[in-house]
Parts: sequence; C-alpha cells; structure tokens
Amino acid sequence: MIKNKLRLEAKGLIGSEDHDTSAHEMLRSIQKLFAADKVISREKREVPLKEALGRVVAEEIRAQYDLPMFAESLRDGFALACSEPQQKTGQNRFVLVGESGAGDPLGIRLETTETWKVMTGGEVPVNGTRVVPQEWCSVQGNIISIDSCRLAGPAYIKRKGSELLQGSLIIGVGEVVSPASLVKIAEAGCATLRVFCPPRVCFCCTGKELVEAGTVPGAAQKISSNQHLLTALIEQCGCEGYDHGIVGDEKSLVGNFFNASLQGDFDLVITTGGTGGGAFDLVERGFVDAGGTLICTSVALRPGKSLLVGRKGDTIYIGLPGPPRAVHTVFMEIVAPLLAAMRGVKDAELLCILAVVQEDIALKTRGCLVVKEGVLFFENGCCKVRMLTKNETSSCNILIAPGRDQIHAGEKVEVHLRQPLGQISCLGSHL
Repeated sequence: MIKNKLRLEAKGLIGSEDHDTSAHEMLRSIQKLFAADKVISREKREVPLKEALGRVVAEEIRAQYDLPMFAESLRDGFALACSEPQQKTGQNRFVLVGESGAGDPLGIRLETTETWKVMTGGEVPVNGTRVVPQEWCSVQGNIISIDSCRLAGPAYIKRKGSELLQGSLIIGVGEVVSPASLVKIAEAGCATLRVFCPPRVCFCCTGKELVEAGTVPGAAQKISSNQHLLTALIEQCGCEGYDHGIVGDEKSLVGNFFNASLQGDFDLVITTGGTGGGAFDLVERGFVDAGGTLICTSVALRPGKSLLVGRKGDTIYIGLPGPPRAVHTVFMEIVAPLLAAMRGVKDAELLCILAVVQEDIALKTRGCLVVKEGVLFFENGCCKVRMLTKNETSSCNILIAPGRDQIHAGEKVEVHLRQPLGQISCLGSHL
C-alpha cells in the first residue's frame, strides 16, 4: 500500500507525532473529525411535522397507539365470522344485518350465518374473520351469496397493531426524516418531533481575479462560480450556508474574513483557492494568525493535494482548492460526509456502489488516491460508469486506489454518488 507522510499537529485529535497513513485512512479520519462532540453539543429544536422533512432526529419517536388502531377492512365487501365454509362446494348464504363506512365505530359481534357490509378502511366486527370483496358476492335483498371458493385465501383484514404496536420504535436518533417516515410518525400520534439544528457554514472564495456573476470581467478576471456551487452543495447537505463573498489576495482581507468567521457563530468555515503555498496563497497563514490550529496541510488525494483542515474552538475549517470542478469533487468526498456527521446523521457515509468501467482509464499518477468525475448509467441490467466528457454533468466520483495507473474496461471500481439515485440517467437501460 502506498504510504503518505503527514504532519498531524492537533494534539488530542489524531496525534501530535508523524504518522504513516494511506489516503483512504486519511479521508476517513477527516470525515470523522469532531463529529461526536459536535453532535453532543448541538442544539435541539422541536418542530412541527410540516417542517421536519430532511431533518435529523434528536430524540427517538415511539408509537403512541397501535397501528392500525383497530381491525380494518382492505376492501369494500362483506365481513364474516365463520372460520370455514358452511357448504364445501357451491354457494354459501349469509344474512346481511347491517352496514357501516370508514370512520363509523363498530363493536358488534356476528353469528356465523350473518354478514356485515364494510367499506375500505372501515372497522370490521369484533369477531370478523375475513372480508369478501363485494364483486365476488351476489346480493338478493338481505341475502348475500358467496361461492365456497371465495372463502379461502386472503382475509382482506388488517389486524390491530399488525404494523406497529404501541411503544414500538418508529424512527431513531440520527435518522433523517423522509416522506415515508413522516407518514408513520403522524399515524402513530405525534404532531411534533425534536431534531438537531442544522450546522451553520460560512464560506468565501479567494482570489483577486474573481468578480461576481453579472459583472463584466475585466482583463485577467473571471467570474466566481464557486459561490453558487457551495451555496447549492451546502443546502443539498441540509445545512445553513452564509456566503461571505469574494476575498481578495491581500493579507488584511483574508485576516478580516477569518477574524469574523472564527468567532464561534459557525460550525464550519470553508475557503476556496489560496492553498497552494504560493506568494498570493494566504489562507493558511490567515487561519493560523486568527488563532486556528492546523490539523493537516496536505493529503494524498488528486484533486485536493493541498487540502487544509484545522480548528479553532468548536469551529472546523477546511480550505478547498480553487477550480470549481475540484471544489465539487473534494467537497463530496471530504465535506459532505463531515457535514452529515455534524448534522447528527447516524452512520454518515457516502452512498457507495460498485460499477463496471465502460472504457479504459489512464492515470498520470500512482502515489495517491485519485478521484475522477464520472457518469453512471445502466445498460442491459448492468451498472456501468465512464469518464466525464466536455459539457456533461457528473453524477458520481470514481475512486481509484493508490498504486494504479490504469483501469481496464470491464473492471469494477468504487463509485460515490453525487446525486440521488433516482436522478441518474438510465441510458440504454433494459431494467
């Protein structure tokens, strides 16, 4: 395994001595840094169900009632109390003694020769054994005839507590509230739930060459797109983003940003650009001068070699590269899992799958973990991936382990999704 020498300076976090570590191990270490204590100290908030979607549960929710709360019919039909047909063949006749709809309370008991008409979702008689759908029945006045073959098979009754018993766990601490879980929470009698407050993330984009979108760039200038990329990515991660704007390559400007952002109001501070160690790369020194402690200044990752990671008090700092494509790639690998852990998500990991490489991939470096932008698709029932081409939108990151300089077509590689699975193109799909 290729090893990379890293200086890890934050005493008590990873260690103050030199360590040999692989890029994979370093990635996982960065992703998990500070997660536990940030969650423990995170503020909790009671929210109504209409505001709970996508939030992370801070206290487990248990059912206040059995679900369903009564034995309910799954069909419009006739409820019976007989355990077996009166006539083994031919027609069985029952006397209709009443009718009720959904929402009508019902506490009656039936004789084996009687039937009660019920609607879908309605309560069945106390001793009801099955509901026979009305389309299978013949009605003549108050006599209901049912063929014996219809008195076997599905009972079409959902029994009390068959989905959830009172006190059963509906959703646990660290789980993200989904539309499906909202249904269960509401049905089990909860109108509110306690959630972790989302992390607050402050960011800026450094570079004297940058101008705001909508501004006509001058000579040697370019539009800052990272502001909009980070805003979208932070929101996608379920966090609150605060855009500090463009910070020029001046010591005072960089210092002002860090002095303002590291005062404890934010959980995470992000910068883009200025991490390369050149004459105009000032973020590392600006962070330290503002009282921050650097944990690492380099990681064996392409892109992202000059990644900065540090901390001041309860605020974490990550310095990302400048090119937008590199920002997106490194954000998904480093920042997104970290934010998930900071939100309180249980087992916060990137959604990872194995995919078959469609075409050969050649690499220029072998000594680090290489992350390539890819396009994931399905072909003939097989999950495949290929390298991104110009003017395409990447749907995944392709991870290539240290020591490889080529991946051959047909090999399987680890793929981290950049977007929900349902949004990925199914080119040539035969599923």
